[in-house]
Amino acid sequence: MSNILYRVGNNLTSELASAVATGASSMAITAGDGAKIGTEISRLYGSEKFPYFITIWSSDYSSPSSDANREIVKVTARTDDT
Repeated sequence: MSNILYRVGNNLTSELASAVATGASSMAITAGDGAKIGTEISRLYGSEKFPYFITIWSSDYSSPSSDANREIVKVTARTDDT
């Protein structure tokens, strides 16, 4: 199985910790990367303001635009790495 990547802010990327089930309302990311997202959003906007959007795509592709199955999701909250 290929890694799933996401991008937020100024091209910050990471991997999902596990597959996201259809209809799931949360997802876990690589340990420690939640703080990096919060820091990047705060750098861009002064604080971690919600909502913001991230793009999820397969690491089989070099960029999200190449993956026909990419998905843009709305982030409404974050706790640590979830």
